[in-house]
Amino acid sequence: MRTKSVQKLLLLVVAAGLLYLGYRAVLGRTASTASSRPNLIFISLDTLRADRLGVYGYERPTSPFLDSWASGAAVFEHAVSTAPWTLPSHVTMLTGLYPSSHGVNKAKQRGIGTVMEYLPEILHKQGYQTFAFTGGGYVSERYGFGRGFDAFVFNHGEDISEARGFPYTIKMAQEKLAAMDRTKPYFLFLHTYAVHCPYDPPAPYGTMFSTPGAEPVEYTKCNKYYNLQDGFTAAKALYLSDRYDGSIRYLDTQIEKLFTDLRKEGFLDNTYIVITSDHGEEFFEHGRIGHKKSLHKELLLVPLIISGPGIKAQRVNESVSNADLFPTILQLLGLPPSKQPDGHSLFALMHGQQEEFSRPPYQYSELHHAGKLRSLFDPEVEHFILDLKTNIPLLYDSKNDPREANNIANARPDRILEWRSILDRLSKSLYERPTGSVDPATKEQLEQLKTLGYL
Repeated sequence: MRTKSVQKLLLLVVAAGLLYLGYRAVLGRTASTASSRPNLIFISLDTLRADRLGVYGYERPTSPFLDSWASGAAVFEHAVSTAPWTLPSHVTMLTGLYPSSHGVNKAKQRGIGTVMEYLPEILHKQGYQTFAFTGGGYVSERYGFGRGFDAFVFNHGEDISEARGFPYTIKMAQEKLAAMDRTKPYFLFLHTYAVHCPYDPPAPYGTMFSTPGAEPVEYTKCNKYYNLQDGFTAAKALYLSDRYDGSIRYLDTQIEKLFTDLRKEGFLDNTYIVITSDHGEEFFEHGRIGHKKSLHKELLLVPLIISGPGIKAQRVNESVSNADLFPTILQLLGLPPSKQPDGHSLFALMHGQQEEFSRPPYQYSELHHAGKLRSLFDPEVEHFILDLKTNIPLLYDSKNDPREANNIANARPDRILEWRSILDRLSKSLYERPTGSVDPATKEQLEQLKTLGYL
Protein backbone atom coordinates (compact mmCIF):
# COMPACT_ATOMS: atom_id res chain seq x y z
CA MET A 1 0.00 0.00 0.00
CA ARG A 2 2.78 2.33 0.95
CA THR A 3 4.55 1.62 -2.38
CA LYS A 4 1.39 2.49 -4.36
CA SER A 5 0.97 5.74 -2.41
CA VAL A 6 4.55 6.73 -3.10
CA GLN A 7 4.08 5.95 -6.79
CA LYS A 8 0.94 8.14 -6.91
CA LEU A 9 2.77 10.95 -5.16
CA LEU A 10 5.66 10.72 -7.63
CA LEU A 11 3.24 10.82 -10.55
CA LEU A 12 1.59 13.95 -9.13
CA VAL A 13 4.95 15.63 -8.67
CA VAL A 14 6.01 14.78 -12.23
CA ALA A 15 2.68 16.01 -13.63
CA ALA A 16 2.95 19.25 -11.69
CA GLY A 17 6.48 19.71 -12.97
CA LEU A 18 5.40 19.15 -16.55
CA LEU A 19 2.56 21.66 -16.16
CA TYR A 20 4.98 24.22 -14.73
CA LEU A 21 7.44 23.70 -17.56
CA GLY A 22 4.64 24.02 -20.09
CA TYR A 23 3.44 27.22 -18.45
CA ARG A 24 6.99 28.65 -18.56
CA ALA A 25 7.25 27.65 -22.20
CA VAL A 26 4.06 29.51 -23.03
CA LEU A 27 5.35 32.56 -21.20
CA GLY A 28 8.60 32.29 -23.09
CA ARG A 29 6.82 32.14 -26.44
CA THR A 30 4.65 35.13 -25.51
CA ALA A 31 7.68 37.17 -24.49
CA SER A 32 9.68 36.18 -27.53
CA THR A 33 6.88 37.00 -29.98
CA ALA A 34 6.12 40.39 -28.41
CA SER A 35 7.48 43.17 -30.60
CA SER A 36 10.86 44.54 -29.57
CA ARG A 37 10.29 47.64 -31.68
CA PRO A 38 8.88 50.64 -29.80
CA ASN A 39 5.28 51.74 -30.16
CA LEU A 40 4.15 55.33 -30.71
CA ILE A 41 1.19 57.23 -29.25
CA PHE A 42 0.77 60.71 -30.72
CA ILE A 43 -1.85 62.88 -29.00
CA SER A 44 -2.93 66.20 -30.52
CA LEU A 45 -4.97 68.33 -28.11
CA ASP A 46 -6.41 70.79 -30.58
CA THR A 47 -6.35 74.51 -29.64
CA LEU A 48 -4.42 74.04 -26.38
CA ARG A 49 -2.05 76.93 -25.67
CA ALA A 50 1.00 76.14 -23.58
CA ASP A 51 0.62 78.92 -21.03
CA ARG A 52 -2.64 77.44 -19.71
CA LEU A 53 -0.96 74.35 -18.25
CA GLY A 54 0.65 74.18 -14.80
CA VAL A 55 3.76 72.59 -16.29
CA TYR A 56 4.25 75.82 -18.24
CA GLY A 57 3.72 78.05 -15.21
CA TYR A 58 -0.04 78.57 -15.13
CA GLU A 59 -1.33 79.30 -11.63
CA ARG A 60 -4.72 77.63 -12.04
CA PRO A 61 -4.99 73.85 -11.52
CA THR A 62 -6.12 73.15 -15.07
CA SER A 63 -3.83 70.19 -15.69
CA PRO A 64 -2.84 68.21 -12.58
CA PHE A 65 -2.41 64.95 -14.44
CA LEU A 66 -0.49 66.36 -17.40
CA ASP A 67 1.73 68.26 -14.97
CA SER A 68 2.48 65.03 -13.14
CA TRP A 69 3.09 63.13 -16.37
CA ALA A 70 5.42 65.86 -17.62
CA SER A 71 7.58 65.53 -14.51
CA GLY A 72 8.93 62.29 -15.96
CA ALA A 73 9.25 63.48 -19.56
CA ALA A 74 11.09 65.90 -21.83
CA VAL A 75 9.19 69.21 -21.67
CA PHE A 76 9.96 71.71 -24.41
CA GLU A 77 9.67 75.21 -22.97
CA HIS A 78 9.26 76.99 -26.32
CA ALA A 79 7.48 74.82 -28.89
CA VAL A 80 6.24 76.97 -31.79
CA SER A 81 3.51 75.98 -34.24
CA THR A 82 4.05 76.71 -37.92
CA ALA A 83 0.42 77.79 -38.40
CA PRO A 84 -2.42 79.11 -36.20
CA TRP A 85 -5.10 76.68 -37.36
CA THR A 86 -5.79 72.99 -37.52
CA LEU A 87 -5.33 71.84 -41.11
CA PRO A 88 -1.87 73.13 -42.07
CA SER A 89 -0.44 72.58 -38.61
CA HIS A 90 -1.40 68.90 -38.54
CA VAL A 91 -0.01 68.32 -42.02
CA THR A 92 3.24 69.91 -40.84
CA MET A 93 3.47 67.63 -37.81
CA LEU A 94 3.01 64.51 -39.94
CA THR A 95 5.28 65.52 -42.85
CA GLY A 96 7.93 67.80 -41.29
CA LEU A 97 7.18 70.45 -43.92
CA TYR A 98 6.24 74.10 -43.47
CA PRO A 99 2.81 75.04 -44.88
CA SER A 100 4.45 76.77 -47.87
CA SER A 101 6.23 73.49 -48.60
CA HIS A 102 3.33 71.04 -48.19
CA GLY A 103 0.82 73.48 -49.70
CA VAL A 104 -2.14 72.36 -47.58
CA ASN A 105 -2.88 75.83 -46.32
CA LYS A 106 -6.25 76.68 -47.86
CA ALA A 107 -9.18 74.68 -46.59
CA LYS A 108 -11.30 74.33 -49.71
CA GLN A 109 -8.76 73.47 -52.36
CA ARG A 110 -5.89 71.35 -51.06
CA GLY A 111 -5.22 67.98 -49.47
CA ILE A 112 -2.02 66.09 -48.60
CA GLY A 113 -0.09 65.36 -51.80
CA THR A 114 0.78 61.77 -52.66
CA VAL A 115 4.40 62.66 -53.47
CA MET A 116 5.05 63.76 -49.86
CA GLU A 117 6.45 61.39 -47.28
CA TYR A 118 3.69 60.99 -44.71
CA LEU A 119 4.38 59.53 -41.26
CA PRO A 120 1.48 57.00 -41.10
CA GLU A 121 2.43 55.61 -44.52
CA ILE A 122 6.07 55.26 -43.52
CA LEU A 123 5.18 53.42 -40.31
CA HIS A 124 2.68 51.21 -42.08
CA LYS A 125 5.34 50.16 -44.61
CA GLN A 126 7.66 49.41 -41.69
CA GLY A 127 5.18 46.88 -40.29
CA TYR A 128 3.42 49.08 -37.75
CA GLN A 129 -0.27 48.68 -37.05
CA THR A 130 -1.61 52.20 -37.60
CA PHE A 131 -4.79 53.58 -36.01
CA ALA A 132 -6.20 57.10 -35.96
CA PHE A 133 -9.14 58.36 -33.89
CA THR A 134 -9.87 62.04 -34.42
CA GLY A 135 -12.46 64.70 -33.74
CA GLY A 136 -13.08 65.11 -37.47
CA GLY A 137 -13.40 68.62 -38.86
CA TYR A 138 -10.21 69.44 -40.69
CA VAL A 139 -8.49 66.27 -39.41
CA SER A 140 -10.43 63.97 -41.72
CA GLU A 141 -9.99 61.71 -44.72
CA ARG A 142 -11.21 64.50 -47.01
CA TYR A 143 -7.78 66.10 -46.73
CA GLY A 144 -5.78 62.89 -47.09
CA PHE A 145 -5.15 62.21 -43.40
CA GLY A 146 -6.45 58.65 -43.71
CA ARG A 147 -3.59 57.47 -45.91
CA GLY A 148 -1.41 54.83 -44.29
CA PHE A 149 -3.82 54.06 -41.45
CA ASP A 150 -5.23 50.57 -41.02
CA ALA A 151 -8.17 52.24 -39.30
CA PHE A 152 -9.08 55.93 -39.52
CA VAL A 153 -12.14 56.83 -37.45
CA PHE A 154 -13.42 60.30 -36.71
CA ASN A 155 -16.02 61.14 -34.12
CA HIS A 156 -18.54 63.21 -36.08
CA GLY A 157 -20.27 64.60 -33.01
CA GLU A 158 -17.36 65.19 -30.65
CA ASP A 159 -18.25 68.81 -29.92
CA ILE A 160 -22.02 68.39 -30.03
CA SER A 161 -22.83 66.16 -27.07
CA GLU A 162 -21.04 64.59 -24.12
CA ALA A 163 -22.31 61.15 -25.19
CA ARG A 164 -20.26 61.55 -28.36
CA GLY A 165 -17.44 63.55 -26.82
CA PHE A 166 -13.77 62.75 -26.31
CA PRO A 167 -14.58 59.78 -24.02
CA TYR A 168 -16.26 58.13 -27.00
CA THR A 169 -13.14 58.71 -29.13
CA ILE A 170 -11.05 57.14 -26.37
CA LYS A 171 -13.44 54.20 -26.09
CA MET A 172 -13.16 53.45 -29.81
CA ALA A 173 -9.36 53.64 -29.64
CA GLN A 174 -9.16 51.29 -26.65
CA GLU A 175 -11.40 48.75 -28.34
CA LYS A 176 -9.16 48.77 -31.41
CA LEU A 177 -6.00 48.33 -29.34
CA ALA A 178 -7.55 45.45 -27.41
CA ALA A 179 -8.24 43.61 -30.66
CA MET A 180 -4.91 44.23 -32.39
CA ASP A 181 -1.97 41.85 -32.84
CA ARG A 182 0.19 42.28 -29.71
CA THR A 183 3.24 40.79 -31.48
CA LYS A 184 3.54 43.81 -33.81
CA PRO A 185 4.33 47.43 -32.93
CA TYR A 186 1.55 50.00 -33.17
CA PHE A 187 1.10 53.69 -33.93
CA LEU A 188 -1.93 55.33 -32.32
CA PHE A 189 -2.86 58.87 -33.35
CA LEU A 190 -5.43 60.57 -31.10
CA HIS A 191 -6.92 63.99 -31.78
CA THR A 192 -9.64 65.91 -29.95
CA TYR A 193 -11.47 69.24 -30.08
CA ALA A 194 -12.30 69.04 -26.36
CA VAL A 195 -10.89 72.51 -25.62
CA HIS A 196 -11.84 74.05 -28.96
CA CYS A 197 -14.82 76.39 -29.13
CA PRO A 198 -17.66 76.22 -28.33
CA TYR A 199 -16.41 76.44 -24.75
CA ASP A 200 -18.97 74.07 -23.31
CA PRO A 201 -17.41 71.30 -21.20
CA PRO A 202 -19.72 69.06 -19.12
CA ALA A 203 -20.57 70.07 -15.55
CA PRO A 204 -18.89 70.94 -13.28
CA TYR A 205 -16.01 72.03 -15.49
CA GLY A 206 -17.75 74.93 -17.22
CA THR A 207 -18.03 76.85 -13.95
CA MET A 208 -14.92 75.51 -12.21
CA PHE A 209 -12.94 78.71 -12.73
CA SER A 210 -14.16 82.26 -12.29
CA THR A 211 -12.33 85.56 -12.74
CA PRO A 212 -13.54 88.62 -10.79
CA GLY A 213 -15.07 91.08 -13.21
CA ALA A 214 -15.75 88.53 -15.94
CA GLU A 215 -19.00 89.32 -17.73
CA PRO A 216 -21.19 86.35 -18.77
CA VAL A 217 -21.78 85.99 -22.50
CA GLU A 218 -23.27 83.33 -24.77
CA TYR A 219 -20.66 80.54 -24.67
CA THR A 220 -21.99 78.03 -27.18
CA LYS A 221 -20.80 80.10 -30.14
CA CYS A 222 -17.40 80.47 -31.76
CA ASN A 223 -15.00 83.14 -32.92
CA LYS A 224 -17.02 84.53 -35.83
CA TYR A 225 -19.96 85.26 -33.56
CA TYR A 226 -17.92 87.17 -30.99
CA ASN A 227 -15.68 89.01 -33.43
CA LEU A 228 -18.67 90.41 -35.30
CA GLN A 229 -20.35 91.71 -32.15
CA ASP A 230 -20.27 95.43 -31.46
CA GLY A 231 -19.13 96.23 -27.96
CA PHE A 232 -17.46 92.92 -27.23
CA THR A 233 -15.23 93.63 -24.22
CA ALA A 234 -12.24 92.20 -22.39
CA ALA A 235 -14.60 91.33 -19.50
CA LYS A 236 -16.63 89.10 -21.81
CA ALA A 237 -13.43 87.54 -23.12
CA LEU A 238 -12.48 86.69 -19.53
CA TYR A 239 -15.70 84.75 -19.14
CA LEU A 240 -14.92 82.67 -22.24
CA SER A 241 -11.34 82.25 -21.06
CA ASP A 242 -12.59 80.82 -17.75
CA ARG A 243 -14.68 78.26 -19.60
CA TYR A 244 -11.70 77.42 -21.80
CA ASP A 245 -9.70 76.68 -18.64
CA GLY A 246 -12.52 74.45 -17.44
CA SER A 247 -12.38 72.59 -20.75
CA ILE A 248 -8.68 71.95 -20.18
CA ARG A 249 -9.35 70.53 -16.72
CA TYR A 250 -12.01 68.24 -18.20
CA LEU A 251 -9.58 67.12 -20.91
CA ASP A 252 -6.93 66.45 -18.27
CA THR A 253 -9.24 64.04 -16.44
CA GLN A 254 -9.91 62.14 -19.67
CA ILE A 255 -6.20 61.85 -20.49
CA GLU A 256 -5.56 60.54 -16.99
CA LYS A 257 -8.23 57.86 -17.36
CA LEU A 258 -6.88 56.88 -20.76
CA PHE A 259 -3.32 56.51 -19.53
CA THR A 260 -4.42 54.59 -16.43
CA ASP A 261 -6.28 52.09 -18.60
CA LEU A 262 -3.49 51.80 -21.17
CA ARG A 263 -0.87 51.20 -18.48
CA LYS A 264 -3.05 48.54 -16.86
CA GLU A 265 -3.30 46.68 -20.18
CA GLY A 266 0.43 47.01 -20.91
CA PHE A 267 0.02 49.33 -23.89
CA LEU A 268 2.47 51.88 -22.49
CA ASP A 269 5.33 49.39 -22.30
CA ASN A 270 8.15 50.23 -24.73
CA THR A 271 6.11 53.15 -26.03
CA TYR A 272 7.01 56.70 -27.03
CA ILE A 273 4.31 59.23 -26.21
CA VAL A 274 4.10 62.64 -27.86
CA ILE A 275 1.62 65.11 -26.35
CA THR A 276 1.20 68.41 -28.16
CA SER A 277 -1.24 70.83 -29.78
CA ASP A 278 -1.61 72.31 -33.24
CA HIS A 279 -2.09 75.93 -32.11
CA GLY A 280 -3.35 78.10 -29.27
CA GLU A 281 -6.31 80.45 -28.82
CA GLU A 282 -6.80 84.22 -28.50
CA PHE A 283 -8.90 85.75 -25.74
CA PHE A 284 -8.86 89.43 -26.71
CA GLU A 285 -5.13 89.87 -26.04
CA HIS A 286 -5.01 91.57 -29.44
CA GLY A 287 -8.67 92.39 -29.93
CA ARG A 288 -9.96 89.04 -31.20
CA ILE A 289 -11.41 85.72 -30.03
CA GLY A 290 -10.35 82.42 -31.53
CA HIS A 291 -7.54 81.72 -33.99
CA LYS A 292 -6.71 81.65 -37.71
CA LYS A 293 -6.39 85.43 -38.01
CA SER A 294 -3.00 86.38 -36.55
CA LEU A 295 0.43 85.06 -35.57
CA HIS A 296 0.73 86.37 -32.03
CA LYS A 297 2.39 84.19 -29.40
CA GLU A 298 -0.88 83.08 -27.77
CA LEU A 299 -1.56 81.23 -31.04
CA LEU A 300 1.93 79.90 -31.69
CA LEU A 301 3.27 78.62 -28.36
CA VAL A 302 1.99 75.08 -27.77
CA PRO A 303 2.79 72.32 -25.27
CA LEU A 304 5.22 69.63 -26.33
CA ILE A 305 5.86 66.75 -23.94
CA ILE A 306 7.72 63.63 -25.09
CA SER A 307 8.32 60.49 -23.02
CA GLY A 308 9.48 56.97 -23.69
CA PRO A 309 12.44 54.57 -23.64
CA GLY A 310 15.70 56.37 -22.90
CA ILE A 311 14.16 59.83 -22.51
CA LYS A 312 15.06 61.39 -19.16
CA ALA A 313 12.96 63.94 -17.29
CA GLN A 314 14.17 67.36 -18.40
CA ARG A 315 13.23 70.90 -19.40
CA VAL A 316 14.47 71.82 -22.88
CA ASN A 317 14.94 75.57 -23.18
CA GLU A 318 15.88 75.77 -26.88
CA SER A 319 13.00 76.84 -29.12
CA VAL A 320 11.64 74.14 -31.43
CA SER A 321 9.02 73.84 -34.16
CA ASN A 322 6.21 71.37 -34.69
CA ALA A 323 7.89 70.72 -38.04
CA ASP A 324 10.54 68.95 -35.93
CA LEU A 325 8.19 66.17 -34.83
CA PHE A 326 8.30 64.13 -38.05
CA PRO A 327 12.10 63.71 -38.17
CA THR A 328 12.23 63.27 -34.38
CA ILE A 329 9.78 60.38 -34.43
CA LEU A 330 11.63 58.61 -37.23
CA GLN A 331 14.85 58.77 -35.24
CA LEU A 332 13.23 57.70 -31.98
CA LEU A 333 11.78 54.63 -33.69
CA GLY A 334 15.13 53.78 -35.27
CA LEU A 335 13.88 54.35 -38.83
CA PRO A 336 15.87 55.83 -41.73
CA PRO A 337 15.84 59.63 -41.82
CA SER A 338 13.87 61.49 -44.45
CA LYS A 339 15.46 64.01 -46.81
CA GLN A 340 12.13 65.85 -46.97
CA PRO A 341 11.65 67.81 -43.72
CA ASP A 342 12.05 71.51 -43.15
CA GLY A 343 12.26 70.61 -39.45
CA HIS A 344 15.11 69.05 -37.46
CA SER A 345 15.16 65.99 -35.23
CA LEU A 346 15.03 66.75 -31.50
CA PHE A 347 16.69 63.45 -30.64
CA ALA A 348 20.03 65.06 -29.77
CA LEU A 349 18.38 67.67 -27.54
CA MET A 350 16.53 65.00 -25.57
CA HIS A 351 19.69 62.96 -25.11
CA GLY A 352 21.94 65.73 -23.84
CA GLN A 353 23.78 66.24 -27.11
CA GLN A 354 23.27 69.96 -27.57
CA GLU A 355 26.55 70.29 -29.44
CA GLU A 356 25.07 68.16 -32.24
CA PHE A 357 21.93 70.25 -32.44
CA SER A 358 22.58 73.10 -34.85
CA ARG A 359 19.74 75.35 -35.97
CA PRO A 360 18.67 79.01 -35.80
CA PRO A 361 17.18 80.17 -32.47
CA TYR A 362 14.03 81.51 -34.17
CA GLN A 363 11.06 79.53 -35.46
CA TYR A 364 9.07 80.18 -38.63
CA SER A 365 5.27 80.37 -38.86
CA GLU A 366 2.85 81.44 -41.56
CA LEU A 367 -0.78 82.18 -42.30
CA HIS A 368 -2.32 81.96 -45.77
CA HIS A 369 -6.01 81.68 -44.97
CA ALA A 370 -7.74 85.06 -44.51
CA GLY A 371 -4.38 86.81 -44.51
CA LYS A 372 -0.80 86.76 -45.70
CA LEU A 373 1.30 86.79 -42.56
CA ARG A 374 4.79 85.49 -41.85
CA SER A 375 6.47 85.22 -38.46
CA LEU A 376 9.99 84.66 -37.10
CA PHE A 377 9.84 84.04 -33.39
CA ASP A 378 12.72 83.83 -30.96
CA PRO A 379 10.88 83.39 -27.62
CA GLU A 380 13.86 84.71 -25.66
CA VAL A 381 14.65 87.73 -27.84
CA GLU A 382 12.12 89.05 -30.38
CA HIS A 383 9.02 88.23 -32.37
CA PHE A 384 8.87 89.58 -35.92
CA ILE A 385 5.58 89.46 -37.86
CA LEU A 386 5.19 90.74 -41.42
CA ASP A 387 1.93 91.37 -43.28
CA LEU A 388 2.77 90.56 -46.89
CA LYS A 389 -0.28 92.41 -48.20
CA THR A 390 0.43 95.74 -46.53
CA ASN A 391 4.18 95.24 -46.01
CA ILE A 392 3.66 96.46 -42.43
CA PRO A 393 5.95 94.84 -39.84
CA LEU A 394 5.38 94.14 -36.16
CA LEU A 395 8.23 93.67 -33.72
CA TYR A 396 7.95 92.67 -30.05
CA ASP A 397 10.54 92.41 -27.30
CA SER A 398 9.97 88.86 -26.06
CA LYS A 399 11.68 89.37 -22.70
CA ASN A 400 10.37 92.78 -21.69
CA ASP A 401 7.00 92.62 -23.42
CA PRO A 402 5.74 89.03 -23.00
CA ARG A 403 2.15 90.06 -23.80
CA GLU A 404 3.23 91.59 -27.12
CA ALA A 405 1.47 94.85 -26.32
CA ASN A 406 4.03 97.31 -27.75
CA ASN A 407 5.07 97.22 -31.40
CA ILE A 408 8.64 98.58 -31.51
CA ALA A 409 9.12 98.21 -35.27
CA ASN A 410 9.38 101.96 -35.90
CA ALA A 411 11.98 102.34 -33.16
CA ARG A 412 14.17 99.50 -34.48
CA PRO A 413 14.55 99.88 -38.27
CA ASP A 414 17.90 98.08 -38.09
CA ARG A 415 16.31 94.98 -36.61
CA ILE A 416 13.46 95.10 -39.12
CA LEU A 417 15.99 95.03 -41.97
CA GLU A 418 17.72 92.03 -40.40
CA TRP A 419 14.50 90.11 -39.89
CA ARG A 420 13.28 90.93 -43.41
CA SER A 421 16.53 89.62 -44.84
CA ILE A 422 16.27 86.36 -42.86
CA LEU A 423 12.64 85.90 -43.90
CA ASP A 424 13.47 86.56 -47.53
CA ARG A 425 16.23 83.93 -47.56
CA LEU A 426 14.05 81.38 -45.79
CA SER A 427 11.09 81.96 -48.12
CA LYS A 428 13.27 81.47 -51.19
CA SER A 429 14.52 78.15 -49.83
CA LEU A 430 11.01 76.68 -49.68
CA TYR A 431 9.20 75.11 -52.60
CA GLU A 432 5.65 73.84 -52.69
CA ARG A 433 4.98 70.16 -53.37
CA PRO A 434 1.99 69.08 -55.48
CA THR A 435 -1.09 68.86 -53.31
CA GLY A 436 -3.92 66.36 -53.39
CA SER A 437 -7.57 66.89 -54.23
CA VAL A 438 -10.27 67.45 -51.63
CA ASP A 439 -13.64 65.73 -51.82
CA PRO A 440 -16.75 67.88 -51.42
CA ALA A 441 -17.87 68.13 -47.81
CA THR A 442 -20.92 66.15 -46.76
CA LYS A 443 -23.82 67.86 -44.99
CA GLU A 444 -22.64 66.34 -41.70
CA GLN A 445 -19.07 67.58 -42.21
CA LEU A 446 -20.29 71.09 -43.02
CA GLU A 447 -22.42 71.08 -39.90
CA GLN A 448 -19.45 70.11 -37.74
CA LEU A 449 -17.23 72.80 -39.26
CA LYS A 450 -20.01 75.28 -38.56
CA THR A 451 -20.22 74.09 -34.94
CA LEU A 452 -16.46 74.57 -34.61
CA GLY A 453 -16.75 78.15 -35.88
CA TYR A 454 -15.04 77.66 -39.23
CA LEU A 455 -18.08 78.40 -41.41
